[in-house]
Parts: sequence; structure tokens; C-alpha cells
Amino acid sequence: MKTAYKKLLTIFSVIFIFLLFCKVSFAQEGNIIVGPARQTLKIDPGTTKTLSIRFVNQSAVPINGIFGVSDFIVTDEKGTPTFIDSLSGGFSTPYSASNWVSLPYQEITIPAKDFVTVQFKVAIPKDALAGGRYFGVYFEPGGKIKDKEEEVVKEVGTAIETRIAGLVYLKVSGVVKESAFISRFYAPIFMEYGPLTLETQILNRGNYHISPTGTITVKNMFGKVIEEQILKEANIFPDAIRIYENNFGRKWMLGKYTYNLTATYGEGGQVLTASIYTWVFPYKVALIIILAIIIIILTTKSIWKTLKKKQEKLEEKLEEKIEELEGLKDKFKDKLPDSDK
Repeated sequence: MKTAYKKLLTIFSVIFIFLLFCKVSFAQEGNIIVGPARQTLKIDPGTTKTLSIRFVNQSAVPINGIFGVSDFIVTDEKGTPTFIDSLSGGFSTPYSASNWVSLPYQEITIPAKDFVTVQFKVAIPKDALAGGRYFGVYFEPGGKIKDKEEEVVKEVGTAIETRIAGLVYLKVSGVVKESAFISRFYAPIFMEYGPLTLETQILNRGNYHISPTGTITVKNMFGKVIEEQILKEANIFPDAIRIYENNFGRKWMLGKYTYNLTATYGEGGQVLTASIYTWVFPYKVALIIILAIIIIILTTKSIWKTLKKKQEKLEEKLEEKIEELEGLKDKFKDKLPDSDK
């Protein structure tokens, strides 16, 4: 019995150690942090700049991997960057810049509880068009450098989940196109209860990312401002949409409410405006109140009619009694003594 118990204990111990080891190994990728996470640089065509980025290994073991550069695009409404592999002669976007970047080395081991600072150069062509260019310098744990002959062009938009990247926003000097508009400013026309909900979508048609700033005010039917909220500051990349969601007021509201958005963006202070309204009316509650009032009125009216009928009957009986008394008086009038007449 003791031998079987010891064997069982040994098996559980081995399993526990194995799971612990797997957990530590898996967590190593999460122990790499990068700084700065984002950096913005304005640069002239025909010039070269040296930038630096740092990768920190917070784990207790060294981590081997490769450095690389990848363009990224933003296609969703939350501003999430999606990395794309831009191989030699492969896919590129109007906002690509990875082929302008040169790294000092590609493969390295980051010591435990230590960091590596990578200095890289960005060379801007003389004929580079003005506007935004976007790329990331990444560290890929466990990655291997492939020969060009072995490289396979990945599908456009494929995200590399194991890469830890610092993003770089370049602004090439010149006449930058600034163009954005509100593609959707929506609120339900009718609501039974609050709070009020508003969805705003801003589309950037320029060639550099923008970060609109502004306010959304809500007025009641009397023109009084009941609430004001600042538009959440966020980057909107070229050809991308950003969705903003705002809630106003409380549950119990009544009447017409108007939303007004005023925002500015870009170096030129371009203006964005929009307006829409919502009617709020708790019709179910109102219907219950109306029915209750009708019931009270009908009940009161019924009681009043009943009381009135009783009163009329009493009055009729009283008149009958009076008539009887008058008749008795006339009947016995001749029989009374002259002194009593």
C-alpha cells in the first residue's frame, strides 16, 4: 500500500513540475517589453536619421530571437496596427517605410534581467512624397533568419502575434494632405429610456494620421446644455475609420435631446461639425399612468353617480313625507279648536 502511494505521489510530482516548466517557458515571451512603444519623427526628404529602441528581458533566463522591421496598416475601427511582411520586391503600401530602415544586426540573445538597445538608421529618399509613413521595429523570440530563396510572401494583413514591436510614425516634410469627415453620426430617433447613446465615425482621407479634439454637447428641448463630453483623443490613420461611442444622461429622461459635435484636427485646424437629435418618451410608464388616471376618473364618476342617486331618492322620500304632513295638517285643520287655529 505504501509503495503504491509513493508511486502515485511521484507521478503527481512529475506532472506538477512539467506543468510548471511549461508555464514558465510560455511566459517568457510576455516578459519582453519595448520602449518607447511609439515615437514620432518629422524628417526631410534626402536626409538620414538615427533612432534607438530598447528591448528589456524581465525573465530570469536569456531569450534568443531576431530583430526585424515591418510595415503596419490599420484596418479596424479601434486603431489596432496589423503588421505586414514587406519582402524585397514584395507588397508595400503608400505609407510603407520599412525599406528605408537599416538595422545593425538581426539576431541576438537578450540576457536575463537585462536589456538591449538597438540603434537603427532611417534614410529618406530625395523623391519621397510628403505625408505619413509607418513601421515597427520588432523582436521575435525564437525566430530564425531565412534565406531569401526560402522566404515565402505571407498574405497581406497577416499579424505576427509573437512579435514585440515599437512603432515609429514618420512625417515626411512637405505639403501634407489633411482631409477627414464624419462618416457616421448616429443616435436612435426614439428611445423609451435613457441614457442616450451616440456613435460617431470619423474617416481620415488624408495621408498622415490625425487625432481630432473636440466636445459633444447635449441640449434638452429648452436649449439647456444637460451634459458635455470631450471627444476621446485617438489616432486615426490614413484611409482608416475610428469609432467613438458616448453615453449621456440617466435612465429617466423626457423630451427632445440634441447632440452637437465640434472638433478640430491637423496642423491647419480643420473643423468637423455634426448635429442630430433623439426623442425620449417612456410610453409604457405614460400608458400605465394614463390608464390609472382613467380608472380613477371612472371610479370617482361611478361613486359620484351612486351617491347622487341615493341623494335624489332621499330627497324624493323627504318630499313625500312633507306632502304627507301637509295632507294631515289639512285633514285635521277643521277639527282643531278655534283657539288652536
